[in-house]
Amino acid sequence: MITLSNDHTIRVWDVDNLEQTYEFPYPPNDPCLCISGNPNAMLFAAGFKSGTLRIIDIENVSVVE
Repeated sequence: MITLSNDHTIRVWDVDNLEQTYEFPYPPNDPCLCISGNPNAMLFAAGFKSGTLRIIDIENVSVVE
């Protein structure tokens, strides 16, 4: 499960044990407006107010802009 938080973080959760597994901060001046996960891979896309789209590879903890 992936969530957005008011503290300017995107959090990834393990739904089996309800624990947070990853946290990705983002700048307050460019809020994240939407996220979408990939059910077939450990990837998610995040869209920001500036128009930036980031693809985040959770397993390798890398960001592609």
